[in-house]
Amino acid sequence: MDRLPDEVLEEIFSYCTFQDLVWNIPDVNSHWRLISSRSKVWKYHTYCPGRRDGGKEIIAVLKRCPKLQAVDFRKRVFGKEVFEVLANNCSDLVKLFIDYFQDISCEILSELQRKCPRIEYLDVNEEILSHPEKLEIIGQFMNLRTLSSKRSICNVSLKPIADGCPRLECLETGEISVEFDDLSYFLSKKKDTLRTLVLPCSVSRGSNKCTIPLLSVCTALESLCIHWNCENESESLVQALGNLKNLKSLTWQDLHFSTTDDDMRLFGNKNLAHLVRLELCSFSSYNDAITKIIVENCPQLQALHLSICAEFTDKTLEMIVLLKNLRELGIYGNRNVTDNGIKHLLNIEQLECLLLGCCDNLTAISLNLLTNFSHLQILKFRCQSLRNSPWHLFADHLKSLKHLEIYRCQDLNVVALKALKKKMPHVTFSVDLSQKKARYRKNQFK
Repeated sequence: MDRLPDEVLEEIFSYCTFQDLVWNIPDVNSHWRLISSRSKVWKYHTYCPGRRDGGKEIIAVLKRCPKLQAVDFRKRVFGKEVFEVLANNCSDLVKLFIDYFQDISCEILSELQRKCPRIEYLDVNEEILSHPEKLEIIGQFMNLRTLSSKRSICNVSLKPIADGCPRLECLETGEISVEFDDLSYFLSKKKDTLRTLVLPCSVSRGSNKCTIPLLSVCTALESLCIHWNCENESESLVQALGNLKNLKSLTWQDLHFSTTDDDMRLFGNKNLAHLVRLELCSFSSYNDAITKIIVENCPQLQALHLSICAEFTDKTLEMIVLLKNLRELGIYGNRNVTDNGIKHLLNIEQLECLLLGCCDNLTAISLNLLTNFSHLQILKFRCQSLRNSPWHLFADHLKSLKHLEIYRCQDLNVVALKALKKKMPHVTFSVDLSQKKARYRKNQFK
């Protein structure tokens, strides 16, 4: 292998396991050590320490991979020493995920900002985002493109982020409490760079003003996730979305206050014709008339997820088949769907990803029908009964399958699933067997 060009060795090493890159390849010879320390080799590797890994072991790993670009610390809390070694040894760091309970001092955060200037993705916790001084430090990350926090956060001031982070493109948060003027300032400052925005609060703290109209300035937005809890503000939402000419992905949750007329006006908006991804959740006024107008006005849709929609029926699936570009479909918590609805999906020959969850009326007939989706690459079951699933047929019929996910499902034949895993070694399996929680989640929709 020493006769191979360096570029070829780089490519080969990039496919090696993380453990081999850290402990084996560098010790073969000095040339391999040099090649394995190049940035390209580490581009797609993430260091994710296990819960049982000790601090000394983690520090040893960090010292042996100076070109490490992604670190995921979400599984546990670490001491100050680990973050010091990370900052001092991994200057090429691009992505950093921090545990929800992790306490990071301003001193350590400043070190990361100074010594890891290439950080583009930062996933932090409530303690950091609710701390004014730490927010000021985050604002100094000059290359930061994504700031993420999946947890609920109270009393957040976005001004330090608005005044800093000149390259920020994506803000993803859980439920946050923010002042109207503060959010307005942030959006006005980032209107030219912001591409992705998760806005869980559509009503600001204190003033109870609807924040939806503020979106009108964000003309560069390509992906938007909003929680709709503004009563009598549908007109402002229609106007705001009408200004987002570049919007490609829309996620709309908690639609308790919308009416059928509101929804018809929204999806009748021709400016949504360029959407390629649409996710609707908790849609109390959903019906087939809305499905029809979505199919007519959003012809470019490639991904559609419909969760807990009031009048989602087999007729809905029959109409969805008319979306000629559809590659990904998610159906969750829609109790009116039956095996006949799944039969309609057989007409979507190009379907590559399918999610089924909490659809109580689906039987083994639907599970057998899935073997006809020859192009299917990703199949996910969540809180779904899998009684009499034809696992033995998957290997012969779903030859394109790359990923199978089973999350808190009931009636799972573990023995048959293990046999399938042996027959399809190229498929990644993600299985959560928590039966108790599966029953609880399923009962939520009864």
